[in-house]
Amino acid sequence: MGEQAAWIRIQKKTFTRWCNNYLSQRDLEIGDLQTDLADGVKLHTLLEILGAEEVHPRVNRKAKMKLQKIENLNTCLRYVKSKNIKLVGIGAEDIHDGKLSLILGLIWTLILRFQIMDEDDEAASARQALLDWCNSVLNPQGLSVKNFTNSWCDGRAFCGLVNALEPDQIPLNEVPADTPIKNMDRAFDDAEELFQFPQVLDAEDVVENPDDLSIMTYVSYFRAFMLANSAYA
Repeated sequence: MGEQAAWIRIQKKTFTRWCNNYLSQRDLEIGDLQTDLADGVKLHTLLEILGAEEVHPRVNRKAKMKLQKIENLNTCLRYVKSKNIKLVGIGAEDIHDGKLSLILGLIWTLILRFQIMDEDDEAASARQALLDWCNSVLNPQGLSVKNFTNSWCDGRAFCGLVNALEPDQIPLNEVPADTPIKNMDRAFDDAEELFQFPQVLDAEDVVENPDDLSIMTYVSYFRAFMLANSAYA
């Protein structure tokens, strides 16, 4: 139970920050992911930003009654399904009622679809493709990762990703494996300053309870940045 509580806590924090990075474009913010999607308004806005299109012209932004909120949420879920995104075991009532594990699953599905996967990818192949990309930029620096959990706990791989986008930004001899918190804080701060990546992870969480979905979420910013910039190089 303790381990489950840790991953729920960490994913809730990471996914909230991920959502808020987008919602800030509309001056919106999620305070509590478990309750703040209940009327469908912020979820609707998030989907519009992610999809870069109107989801539905008549969403009820002042929904007060449960029926109105459920209607908004069903509109959102219909849009998600229209993008050939498979939703398993979650309905509008679950979001309205704050079923956190299902809400986390929904947000992870959106992260996969809009930030990590190509449209034709499967989730398993997307994970492996992201891991392979990490090693393609880390191996030349003498680093490697085997997974999205304990391979990242000393912080050096995060520093290597910063170097992949900004060569020699963090000399690896200055980030020994026995200073993991310091290493990660340096990498996260540099990535935010240089590339405007939101700090969706906390170093202490990665050291104590490395969550694979949270780490994949953060790491995917680096690959997306490199691909975007190489496309216009």
